[in-house]
Amino acid sequence: MDFHTYGFLWTPTGVSWYVDQKLTLTQVNRVTIPMYVLIDLAVGKDPGNLWPGDPDGGTQWPSSVQIDYFRVYSNDPSLPSVTPDAGYTPSTLPSGLSVVQTSTVGPLPSGWAAGSIGSPNLRGSATWNPNSGEWILKGAGYGNQEEFAGTTLSGNGTISATVASLTRINSNDDRGGVAIRASTQSSAPEIALVYTTSFNSPNTRTRVVLTSRGSQPTTEIASANVTGAPVSLRLVRKGNAFTGYYSLDGGNTWVAVGTTQNTQLTGPALAGLVVGGNQNNYLRLSRGIFTGVTVNNN
Repeated sequence: MDFHTYGFLWTPTGVSWYVDQKLTLTQVNRVTIPMYVLIDLAVGKDPGNLWPGDPDGGTQWPSSVQIDYFRVYSNDPSLPSVTPDAGYTPSTLPSGLSVVQTSTVGPLPSGWAAGSIGSPNLRGSATWNPNSGEWILKGAGYGNQEEFAGTTLSGNGTISATVASLTRINSNDDRGGVAIRASTQSSAPEIALVYTTSFNSPNTRTRVVLTSRGSQPTTEIASANVTGAPVSLRLVRKGNAFTGYYSLDGGNTWVAVGTTQNTQLTGPALAGLVVGGNQNNYLRLSRGIFTGVTVNNN
């Protein structure tokens, strides 16, 4: 069976459908509110809907759909590019059916690995685009839970990254940034420098925060108020001494966050990206988009 290209054009005056670049149907626009894009495989008909009809003895089962690509375009040049939110769960399902959440990990650079730290209710994911150099991490959880993508830092070194955007979904706060940790165990020592947003109606607070975790729970060491993303972050390790810096001008000017901190983290460690948020009970994932990610062993 060949692939076909389906298109849908939504304008203030009408909606049009296309199959293989050919216009097949046009109707007057009756929708004037924001909408979500949904891709699914319909089996059977909804009440009152004559399409596609009920399955019968000749229906192939199980059924599947293969999608080569999916693209969304806007006619408004002022809108930024977006990435679909993960963690969508239908409100109701037919009896006996359930939604299975799986971790989707794309090809990461050689030597990098990703996974969820701790046991969040919803597993996260990490992808990397080798053409654009863009990283997308999605993660849920709170406390010691987060999504982490990292590589080995053999000794002294630096990890740098720019948080291009951070999306909070059904939560009061989220965080995304860089971290150096002893291992992927949830209780492992870690020092992190993150960009975080917290919502206290009617205001949203945006900060860069340096945190540390040893044998005790994660502790906020120092912070700096910022206007919002993008914000560049840099975490430097010299033995057990760690210093965090941020930049709001693309790395031309770096500002230290607090003072150099000592953390008992001996020997090789892991340096990488982290995303998390207070969303463990909402089954939604925070999303962080990163660029300019570098790990240098000194």
